Amino acid sequence: MLRDKVAPGQLAKLRRSAESVLTHHATAVGPLTPAETNRLVHELQVHQIELEMQNNELRRTQSELEQARDRYAHLYEISPLACLTIRADGLVCEANPMAVALLGLTRDRLVGVALSRFISSKSQTAYYLHVRQVLKSREMEVCDLNLSLADGSLVLVRLHSILDQGSDDSDSQWITQVQNRTDQVLVGEAPVGIFRADLAGAFRYVNPQWSAMTGASLEELLGNRWLCTLHPEDRDRVCDAWAITVTEQIPFRAEFRLVNPRNGRVIWVLGQSSRELDAKAVLRGFVGTITDITELKEAQERLKKSEALLSNVKEHVENQERQRLASTIHDGAIQALQAVLLRTKAITLALQGEPLLRPEGLVATNRQITEVINQLRDLSTDLHPAFLDRMDLVEAVRWKCNKLAKSSHIALHVDVEGNLGPMGSRQKRNAYLIFQEAISNAMKHAECNRIDILLQETSTTSFCMQISDNGHGFDWETTKKNLNGIGLAIIQERTARVGGTVHFLSTPGQGTSILVRMPCHD
Repeated sequence: MLRDKVAPGQLAKLRRSAESVLTHHATAVGPLTPAETNRLVHELQVHQIELEMQNNELRRTQSELEQARDRYAHLYEISPLACLTIRADGLVCEANPMAVALLGLTRDRLVGVALSRFISSKSQTAYYLHVRQVLKSREMEVCDLNLSLADGSLVLVRLHSILDQGSDDSDSQWITQVQNRTDQVLVGEAPVGIFRADLAGAFRYVNPQWSAMTGASLEELLGNRWLCTLHPEDRDRVCDAWAITVTEQIPFRAEFRLVNPRNGRVIWVLGQSSRELDAKAVLRGFVGTITDITELKEAQERLKKSEALLSNVKEHVENQERQRLASTIHDGAIQALQAVLLRTKAITLALQGEPLLRPEGLVATNRQITEVINQLRDLSTDLHPAFLDRMDLVEAVRWKCNKLAKSSHIALHVDVEGNLGPMGSRQKRNAYLIFQEAISNAMKHAECNRIDILLQETSTTSFCMQISDNGHGFDWETTKKNLNGIGLAIIQERTARVGGTVHFLSTPGQGTSILVRMPCHD
């Protein structure tokens, strides 16, 4: 067995050495009986097997040591910390890529240089005492000091140093890890939560601020356990977004809520992350922050409520003003014109017996006054559609379309899908005014001959209204930049006022379609 594992040349050399030793230590051996000879051969055979087993064990141990050495060398090279091997005289004999990047020299130029060259003048004494302690204690020694880099900047670092147990006492060398404490101090003092995650998205580090913000312990935030602190209503959304970030290796950004596991307090945070690369630009994981935006969210909510209140007040004042104007027109201008019309009709009748006075001019005047009265009456109705109190939205839309069809060359068609249930008075009034504004815009500006109105139930609590014409259309991308003072802006404002959404679809030469979705109640 031994001969299978050792080269013939080595065996011959080993035999000659053994024979030489035997020559100097030979002992005379007398004649042996056959039994003694057999026993001696047996002992030699057993001893040979023992030596072979010991040799195999030594070889296995040597192989494991070589593998451990290779693993150590690999870990040394890929370590996220700067690692240096330094001789007893203080000269660098090995350096990993992180040390090269930190000290700003190539590996060839760094080897053979004294590490003390990079120690700031105020830290030289601390470094000297640190080295003495390392060589003396043979235990891990720690020291904080400042490095002075080539650009003149000072970097706060922590040295973790230990004597290399594989080195001879006559040529001792020691290994030190250089941890950049500047970033660590910043992380510790940062007003935001900071985390690091591995390639699978599991948290490997969170700073104390994250724990303080959320009330969760550091152990409750590591791995994927931090997902348990997400608000139930935000959990699926954030988990999906984080999964996409990890899978596609893209930045993460989301606003979400975290729940304190101790007292249930909820905070809003802005979470952000980016990829973290090592010195060779290889992805090693993700690093990110969470920022407490609870006060901002509360301020936004207060602003939203204030805007809603202001919108309600504005709508109330607007409705009152519409009602006042409608009453003024109806009780003022229309009544006055009615009186004038009665007088001109009376004069016309009185002059019919006088052919020489030709009453045709008065007849035309009567007709014009009648048209003005009808226009003012329509305006009064449009300003304050009181009939909505006794009609539902579908009836009001049909009534308006039938009325317009009698006085216009435009064909209006109304379709209803589903069963539009009872609607709040405020929602119904705004929906009708939106419809009215859209119809007015189409009839005045689209040069169309057909308008289709679709009222569609989308759920028990919402509906959709679509007004489409076959007019000349317009370029929406250009028009939307300047909506002030035109009907489209009024439609947008009214739709937003009742919590709805509106989409304008228009192409030059292909008509326009306005799609409004809104709830049936406030």
